[in-house]
Amino acid sequence: MLDASAAKRQWFPDYHAVSARHPRSNDALPVCLWKENPNRLVSLWDIVKEFNVGEVVMALYDTKTWADTFGLQTYAEGPRPVSANAKREVQDCLKRAKTACTKAHFDDASLKLELTDLALDSLTDSGAIGTELRNVVETILYEIHSRKFIKIAAENEEYLDQEMLFGEAVYTAFPSATRDIKASGNCLATENGTACVFHLMRASEFALRALARDRDVEFKDKPLDEKEWGHILGALETKVSALRSADRKCWGHPELRDRQIRFYNEVVQELRSFNDAWRRHVSHADALAFYEEDDATGVFKHVRKFIEKLAAASISEASTTAQYWDSSGETK
Repeated sequence: MLDASAAKRQWFPDYHAVSARHPRSNDALPVCLWKENPNRLVSLWDIVKEFNVGEVVMALYDTKTWADTFGLQTYAEGPRPVSANAKREVQDCLKRAKTACTKAHFDDASLKLELTDLALDSLTDSGAIGTELRNVVETILYEIHSRKFIKIAAENEEYLDQEMLFGEAVYTAFPSATRDIKASGNCLATENGTACVFHLMRASEFALRALARDRDVEFKDKPLDEKEWGHILGALETKVSALRSADRKCWGHPELRDRQIRFYNEVVQELRSFNDAWRRHVSHADALAFYEEDDATGVFKHVRKFIEKLAAASISEASTTAQYWDSSGETK
């Protein structure tokens, strides 16, 4: 009987040579999947990282190895009885394959693997088992070929699926913005610049409202959460003007007064620029409001720095700073 190692060599005669040239920890040979854009190359290990296809590929490899083992034996000697030990190894292989296919949401392959596992109880010879395993291989291949995979550029991997993309301080200070910040990173990683900017503006709005609460901004006609950017920014600018007019004795030291006024003036003006430059355009059907990757990356870095600045100043959704800064830096 042909052993599994011989079957592997028969399927991939230069397997070890390829592995030596392209270790699994590094980039693999580029391939283009089925009906995808032929100019868009993907790497096998790029797929592995995010879609658990690595487990599917190894399951496919192992199943194909067993199929070839039984197929070659049948071809050479005719159908032969399969030992109980070999059948157990095949069943273990199928269980691993089913787990991998289930994780990857390969539903047809998962069902086929389940049915094949049941069928093995009544199959006894190499010909029948080999045929069944070849059917499994074809089903998994169909699942792979019926999907498209997105390649994440190496320089964009840092943005993908990051819960604390703007750092722990921002994550703690602005929990309501977490989903939008994470989504902005995913959009940037997949080169969806306009969507990235859209989520960044949503994240900025949580920061805007936290800043307004920090300055005790209130409206008679509507709650703060129902007011638009322009109204909130106008109220914040009034608060900054009030700081300039306040008695200097409200601060323990002149430097603190200057720092506080400069800080609030800067962040309010930044938010005004966010609104004028990006939010108003990306939120509506503006034919010009489309952002390429480089533009979106610039907006991303700008917004991240801005929200980090608020968090560093102890401004958050859960607390506010003193009306007039003092050396203690206490919040309330």
